[in-house]
Formats: sequence, structure tokens, C-alpha cells
Amino acid sequence: PSSSTTLLLKLIHDCEKLVTEVPHFFTVIEPNFPKTLRDISILHGGVQEALLKVKELIPRFSNVVVEKVGQECIKNLEPAHTVPRLYRRTNKERPTKPSSYVGKCLKPLRALLDLADPHLLQYQGAWKKGVIAAVTNRYHEVTSEVLTSVKRTEDSLLKLKRNRRSQVTSNTSGMSDDNKIRLQLALDIEQYLLEVSSLQVANEDVESLVKLSEIGQNAKAVALAQ
Repeated sequence: PSSSTTLLLKLIHDCEKLVTEVPHFFTVIEPNFPKTLRDISILHGGVQEALLKVKELIPRFSNVVVEKVGQECIKNLEPAHTVPRLYRRTNKERPTKPSSYVGKCLKPLRALLDLADPHLLQYQGAWKKGVIAAVTNRYHEVTSEVLTSVKRTEDSLLKLKRNRRSQVTSNTSGMSDDNKIRLQLALDIEQYLLEVSSLQVANEDVESLVKLSEIGQNAKAVALAQ
């Protein structure tokens, strides 16, 4: 995680310590208060009010952690935009394995979970779901954009070939460039879902995972229907 994320984790830890330990500390020192202190309840109320404000900071810090780590993960999705270039007029064989960027995508999240203090374990579930939801939403957007672009290019080429009254030529692999792109995206999505599953997050836990799975299945079905 970045230095700012690490600082946020320390702040959350410190807030937790204050909220849990100050009340106990207060009861320990209370017998030593000077007898001239007339109303301890006022002091006690002030402490409780201050601790409540500290406690309210924790979810705010936690949300920023999710946002920052999510942004780091999303940066690793950028190679998805370049998938068409790998197969468009390159005569490259049909894909059989996912792209390397997929395995790196959730590394910032894994690093966060490995770094987190045992006292912060209670937040890890929310962090995982929050980051994965943000990344998956963006992944769905990117994949949809690429698939839409592929379809437009495919339609344009077919129209051009029909106008020229030429037959559609097949490449050595028997699969068109467009379908190679679709299949690569599908393989990448399948691997991404496996990465998510390894973090103990099910598709049903994050709505966008279901949508991403569906778009991957559809892309694969089209690619293999050739």
C-alpha cells in the first residue's frame, strides 16, 4: 500500500485503541481525582462525547482506504484496453490462457490485507467487498467498451468486404481476429473471478461480479460459435 494508505491504517488503529482503552483508563484513575472535584459525571460525559467523535472518524478513514486501494487496483486494468492490438492483423494464434495483467490486478488489495494489524481484522471484509466492487465496476466498463469497439470494427469490415464482393478470408487458426479478442477477454474475466474467489468473496456478494461474469460468458460463447 501507499504511504498514505499505511498512515490511514495507523489512524484507524489509534482510534480503535482510544475508544477501547480510554474508558478503562478513566475508571482506573477516577479514585485519584481530587475530592474538590464536585461533579465527576460532567468530566465523564465530556470524555464519552470526545470518544464518540473519535469513533465516528473510523468509517470515514476506512472509506478512504477502500477508495485509495481501489484506485491502485484499477490502474492495473489499463492493459485490458490493449487486448485488440494483440490480435488485430497480427496472425497470432487463438488465446489459451489469461493475460498477465489479471494476476496483478488485485495485488494492492492483497498487500493491504497482509499489512493490516490484527486489531483491524473486523474491517477486512468491508475493505475486500468495497475494493472489489469498485474494481469490478470499472472492469465491466472497460470490457464493455472493448467489446463494443470490436463489434463495430467487425461490422465495418464485413460491410466493406460485402461491398467489394470479396469472400471473408479465414486465418491460420480458424478463428477471426475479433473472436480471438473476445476469447482473450473471456479468459481474462474467468481468471479475475478466480482471483476474487481466492479472497473468499463470492459473486453473489458483489452485484457487479455477476454482471462481469455474464459479459465474459457471452463473449466466450460468441467467440467459440464461429
